[in-house]
Amino acid sequence: MARRIPNHARRLFGVSTLSLLGLLAACRTTPTLPPADLEQPGWRLDHGQAVWRPPSADTDLAGELTSATHPDGSAILEFTKTPLTLVIARVTPELWQLNLLAENRTYSGRGDPPSRSAWLVLAVAVADRPLPEGWEWSAPGPGQWRLENPRTGERLRGYWHP
Repeated sequence: MARRIPNHARRLFGVSTLSLLGLLAACRTTPTLPPADLEQPGWRLDHGQAVWRPPSADTDLAGELTSATHPDGSAILEFTKTPLTLVIARVTPELWQLNLLAENRTYSGRGDPPSRSAWLVLAVAVADRPLPEGWEWSAPGPGQWRLENPRTGERLRGYWHP
């Protein structure tokens, strides 16, 4: 003899299924940013050196820094410790992306980038956009710059080659 499922259990299952399908349909993955064509008009390239102190670290990591900025508020940063590229940070007016190549991780999102990454904040700074709260920017000398989060101790400092 077959058991009959009560009406309230069927309704609950139906509502739960529809809710789950609605949540899945609402979730969209952030698109990966396509490669930027730095040959297009408006892009400015800068090369320099940077020293990064991660949060709660006792040592600094020095390397080469390349920056590409566009008047529309887009920026791309590449931090390299020869022979390896360690970080690529990219911001556009609508999207952001952070590639931590040493960890084989990529993060991306829509809107303003999160303020927990000095690399994304630096990309915002070189794009001449307002910094998120908690970060301080200074230019101690010609071509020199310093970005710091006093709360976490994370900082980046460097200079651009003339």
